Amino acid sequence: MAENALPSEVKNHYDKASMAIEKKNYNYAIELLTHVISIRPDFAKGRQLLRLAEIKNFEEHAPNIIIRIITRIFSCFIVLIAMINETKGDYHAAMFIYEKILRKDSKNITVLVKLGNLLKIEGMKEASAVTLESAVSISVKNPAAYELLGKVYSDLGNYDRARFCFKKVLELRPHDANAERGIKNLDALTTIDKSFETKDGKNFRIREITE
Repeated sequence: MAENALPSEVKNHYDKASMAIEKKNYNYAIELLTHVISIRPDFAKGRQLLRLAEIKNFEEHAPNIIIRIITRIFSCFIVLIAMINETKGDYHAAMFIYEKILRKDSKNITVLVKLGNLLKIEGMKEASAVTLESAVSISVKNPAAYELLGKVYSDLGNYDRARFCFKKVLELRPHDANAERGIKNLDALTTIDKSFETKDGKNFRIREITE
């Protein structure tokens, strides 16, 4: 999304949040960015900055291991509520719950992957990509996160990154059928994807999606 297409309120809050992070005022940044994505849930840079603020806040005020265990257990029960909303097709309610969990449990890989998946389903693929990138940056050995991220990047036309993700899945889970299929689809897309130049010098790309 182009920044000049953002509502002024969103841009102002985003800019203030960026400055708050520089000053290590992470709670204020999180508050601002939570409001930003409530207005524009598809604003990928806003989600990316929110994830950064949450992680930095967690690292600066890291709770002891007992608190972390209690928080994770509590998160599991809240995730169940979100999943019920998912089964009802109320994805926005589920996403709201996942965001609330991440405010307290910013490194919860399960929640990040579930949120990334819902963003993909809702067509917010750039926002999905930055959410899943957060997941794989926290846990480099999560094949589910890499597989979903590969699908998102394939949809976005970022074939190099998609291929990297599918290869990571195969490193972690050899002979994974979905990852192998993903790479075969990328091979087909790369072959079909052609560039040509018209008489007026403009470049176009032809892409055919194969399942």
